[in-house]
Amino acid sequence: QGQADGNSSERTNGPQQTFNKDKNNGDSPVVPASGDDAKSEADATTESTALKNTAKEGKAELKWDPKAPKLRQISIADSQASLDKLLGQPSESYSLDDGGDELTVHEYKGYSIGFDASKKVKFIEVFESDAVTDLNGLRVGDSEKTALTLLGKPETHTSSVIAYKASGALLKLDLDPENNQIISIKLFADSE
Repeated sequence: QGQADGNSSERTNGPQQTFNKDKNNGDSPVVPASGDDAKSEADATTESTALKNTAKEGKAELKWDPKAPKLRQISIADSQASLDKLLGQPSESYSLDDGGDELTVHEYKGYSIGFDASKKVKFIEVFESDAVTDLNGLRVGDSEKTALTLLGKPETHTSSVIAYKASGALLKLDLDPENNQIISIKLFADSE
């Protein structure tokens, strides 16, 4: 299949750029999390959005569990062989360098999965709004407020990132700071 082109401008928030940004995340100003427990009009809209998202697929989405973190029902360290059987052929497959480690990335409609040299999942990235996340109904394109309502208080909250620590993993939501919408959702192996 095709190799990744370092000059490709089709996707500016691909897995490698994200992985690199994750390691240098201190540049964005911290945005205070809202502590208001009263239901607002925005909360009602948030709940409505989540309900519409789960209705799209015709089934309820799974809940986020930081003790057993999954994105699209995929966990860090799941085997490539089992996912290949479950998901079928990717639309694209390519290699990328992750600080000396070579990853194999399989792209599917709206999401991608990165595998390390031992053919275990290193990251999962969702980058289209149609892709189910199994994060309480959260989708790419939802607002920052929706994410906070559905997932709770994050470990890190800046104008461009919301991050949640989990068992052996980190869930990271990249935000467009101009409109406060989620542009991608990633689960990746925690390096600590």
